[in-house]
Amino acid sequence: MAGDEKDRSIVPFSRAALDGEARFRQCCEARLALDEIRMEKAVALFRAITSLKDSSVLGGSADEAERIWMACILYVLKKLDRNETHTFTVSQVLRATNVSIVEFFRELPQFLEKCTATLNDLYGVEFQEHLQAKEDQATFVHLMVLFNHYNRNYLDYFKPQMLSDGTSTGQQHFGWFFFLAVRMRVLGQFPDLVTCTNALLGVIVVMIVHMPVSLRSFSLENTSLFPKRDDKGVNLVASISSVGDACEGDVMSMLQKIQEMIPTVFPSLSGIGDSSAVSNLQGFNCDGILYFEGLLEDHMLGTHLQILERLCEVVEGGTVKMPTPSSSEAVRMPPPTPVSVTMTTAKWLRTVIAPLPAEPSIELLDYLKSCDRDITEEVTHRGKALLEAIFPVYPQGSWRATLHSSGSSEWTVQRRSEASKLYYRVLTALCRAEFLRLQSKNLTSVLTSEKFHRCMLACSAELVLAAHKTIILAFPAVLEPTGITAFDLSKVIESFVRHEPTLPRELKRHLNSIEERLLESMAWEKGSSMYNSLVVAKPRFAPDIRRLELISEPLRTLEPLIPSYSQGGTSKGEDMAAESNSPTEAMHEIVMVVFFQKVLKLAASRIKVLCERLMQPSFVVEHIFQVVEYALNRTTIFFNRHIDQILLCSTYGVCKVLSLNVSFKDIIFQYRKQPQSRNHVFKSVYLKHRGGIAETGDIIKFYNTVFVPAVKSFLVTIAPPSVSMTASQSDVADENTAIPDMSPRKVSARHNVYVSPLRNTKVENIMSPHSKSLYACVGESTHAYQSPSKDLTAINCRLNSSNGRRLDFLGPSMISDSFVSGALTNNTEAAANAPNNDANVDQGVPNDNQSPIPDPQSPPGKRPRLE
Repeated sequence: MAGDEKDRSIVPFSRAALDGEARFRQCCEARLALDEIRMEKAVALFRAITSLKDSSVLGGSADEAERIWMACILYVLKKLDRNETHTFTVSQVLRATNVSIVEFFRELPQFLEKCTATLNDLYGVEFQEHLQAKEDQATFVHLMVLFNHYNRNYLDYFKPQMLSDGTSTGQQHFGWFFFLAVRMRVLGQFPDLVTCTNALLGVIVVMIVHMPVSLRSFSLENTSLFPKRDDKGVNLVASISSVGDACEGDVMSMLQKIQEMIPTVFPSLSGIGDSSAVSNLQGFNCDGILYFEGLLEDHMLGTHLQILERLCEVVEGGTVKMPTPSSSEAVRMPPPTPVSVTMTTAKWLRTVIAPLPAEPSIELLDYLKSCDRDITEEVTHRGKALLEAIFPVYPQGSWRATLHSSGSSEWTVQRRSEASKLYYRVLTALCRAEFLRLQSKNLTSVLTSEKFHRCMLACSAELVLAAHKTIILAFPAVLEPTGITAFDLSKVIESFVRHEPTLPRELKRHLNSIEERLLESMAWEKGSSMYNSLVVAKPRFAPDIRRLELISEPLRTLEPLIPSYSQGGTSKGEDMAAESNSPTEAMHEIVMVVFFQKVLKLAASRIKVLCERLMQPSFVVEHIFQVVEYALNRTTIFFNRHIDQILLCSTYGVCKVLSLNVSFKDIIFQYRKQPQSRNHVFKSVYLKHRGGIAETGDIIKFYNTVFVPAVKSFLVTIAPPSVSMTASQSDVADENTAIPDMSPRKVSARHNVYVSPLRNTKVENIMSPHSKSLYACVGESTHAYQSPSKDLTAINCRLNSSNGRRLDFLGPSMISDSFVSGALTNNTEAAANAPNNDANVDQGVPNDNQSPIPDPQSPPGKRPRLE
C-alpha cells in the first residue's frame, strides 16, 4: 500500500485518470485474477500510456474507447513481456473487456500508432515484430474460414445431431477442437492455409475411421465423396485428398503426424491397431491408417473433449467466443478466402509449375548466352541467393522457427523450388516476346538489369506465398530481402501477368490488389524509389523531396552472396551504380507519366463508387476528378500520404463550393463501406514535419491546414458563375470593413465556459463567399464522422471534469474562427504576391465532347502531364 502511494505521489493523476485506473484494476483483479506482480506490471503500462488515450481515435463512445484501450494494453503486456509467463489468454482479455475480436483487431492499429514512441522506449524499436498483431489477425481470419470448411465437410460425411439447446453434438465439437490441438502441436504458431487444410483433411480421415456407424451419413457407393478406388476398396486418403484438391502425399504425411500425436494427448486409450481389422470399416482401403479404440465412443467422449478444451485454451483466437459487435459503427474484417479456392490455386502450383525443370530451359539459356556476355551463371546465382533470403531456414529452437511451417527445411525448399521454376518460366516467355518484337536474341538491355531480375523474383515468390496463404511472409515481406521498393515492383506486375497465361484468377486478383496498395500509398511512402525517378524527371520537386528525406537507399548489392562476373575489373556495385545513372531524363519522365496514369485510373474508379454511394450526379464526379488531377500535378500534396485522403478532401471541397448538402460525416460514412477503407486513412493523416518529427492529424485538420491552401485557386474555378463573381467583389471589399468582436464571454458562474458570439452578418464581413464554401468550420460536429449525441457527451465530459481547464475545442478535428480569419488573410496576400506558377499547371479541363473521367476498364490514356 505504501509503495502504491509512493508511485502516485511521483506521478500525479487527475481524478478522471484515477477513475480509469481504478476500472482497469477492477478488470484485472475480478475478471482476469491477476496476482500482485502481474497487476503492477499491467498498471505500470497503463500509466505509461494513459495520457495518449483519445476517444476520437479508438471506438465510438468514451466507454467503448476505454474498453478497447484496456484490451490493447493487456494484449501488448501478454505478447511483449517475455520475462513473465502470463496466465491469461487473449480470449480471456476480450471476454473481460467485453470487446469482440473483430472490433479489437480493427482498432489495434490505431492504438499502436498512438503509442509507438512509448512502446519503443519500453520494449525496443522492433516491438511490432515481436507483437505479431497482423499475424494474429490473419490467423483469426484463417480459423473462421477453416471452421466453415470443417462444418461443411462434417455434414457431408456425418449426421447432424443437434442438442436441445440448439448446439451441435459432442462428436462435431471434438473434431474442431482436435484440429486446433493438431494445429498447435504439429504445425507451429502461424501455419499457412494450405498446410492447415491438409491437417484438417487428416482430421476428417480420423473422424471417418472412428465415428460410430450410427452417426454416418455417407454411402461407399457415393463416388462424389469417394472417387478413388482400388482392388482393396475405397482408398480413403486418396479420396479425401481428391475431393479437397489436396496433394495425397501431403495429406498422408500430415495424417501420420496426427496419429503419432494422438497417444500423447489421450494416454488412456486402451488399444491401437490396424484399422483394416475393424469390422465397421469394411470396404475401405485403410493402408497406413491406425485405429484408436475408444477415441469417439460415447463413454470416453466427454473426457476427451475436456482434455482438448484445456489444451486449446492456449491457442490464441482459436476458441474465442465473439461477443455481439459494437452497434456504434459497421464492423468489417478482411473477407475470408474460401478454402476450395485456395486449394485450387495450390493445385496449379503442384500440377503446372512443380513438374518444370529446376534450371533454365534450353530456350532461356540461348537468350542468356546471346547477350553481350554470357550471364547464365549470374542469373542462376542471383536467383538462388535472393530466394534463400526470401525463404530462410531458421535455426532449430529459435523463436522464429516455431512461428510457421516455413521453419522446416522441407517446406522452405519446396517453396524456393516453386518460385524458381515460376521465375524461369515467365522470364522465358518475356524473352520470347522481346525476340519477336526486336527480331534479335541479344536482349542485353533487359537481361542485365539488376532491378528487373529482383522484381521478377519478388513477384514469383509473392505468388507462391499467396497460393499457400502464408501468414508470417505475407506481403510486403518479399520487398526487404530482395532490396526493392513497392514502386519497383509495380513496374513489372502487368508484364508478369501478361506473360503467364495459366495464372489462376485468384492469383491475378492478388496481384491486382497489391498493385492498388502500391499505387494508393506504398509508392508514396518515405524511401520509395518513385522519388528517385521524380527528382530526375522533374527537378523542381527535388527540394521538397530532399527536405523530407524521401529518397530511397541505393540498391543493395549481392556481393556477399554472388561472385562478381563483370568484365575488366569493374565491381558489381559499380555496374549497378552505372545502371542507375544510365536512364535518361526522358525515360524517367515516361516512367512517371505511366505511374500517374495508373494513379488517375485508380482514383477515377474510387471516385465513381464514392459518388454513387453519395448519390451525386456525373458533373460532380467530373469536378472531383479535376481537383484530384490538379493535386496530382502539384504532386507534393501526395508525399507521405494515401490517395484516398486526397479523394475524400476533393469530394468535400467540391461539394462545399457547389453548396451541396454533403458533410464530411456523410463522406466518411460512405467511404467506410468501400472494401479498401481503413480507419487510419481518415484518423491519422500526415500534416508536416516539425523538428524532424512527422505531425499528424485527422482528415478535417488536413483538409483545412494543407489541402485547401494547396488547391484553393483551382477549387474557386469550379464554383457557379454567380458565386465566383460575388467572391471576386468580396475579395476587393473595403479594407476598412470592421472586423467583428470575437472576444470570449463567460456564460456560466459555476463553470469556466466561454463562447465567442459571432453572428452570420459578422461572418460575412470577414469571409468571402468562396472562402466560406471551402473551409470545414466549427458547427458540423466535433468529429465529422460521429453522431451529434457524442458531441454532447464530449461537451458534458469536459464540463464535468475537475481539471480546471477551460472548454477547449481546438482538437485535431476542429478549426477556430480566428484560424479561418488568419488563414484567409494570409492566403489572400500570398495569392496576390506569388508568381502565377500554379496557373500554368495543366488543369486538364475537358472540352464539351470529352469526359475527364477515364474508364477504369480502358487502358490508361495520355491525360496526365507533368509540368
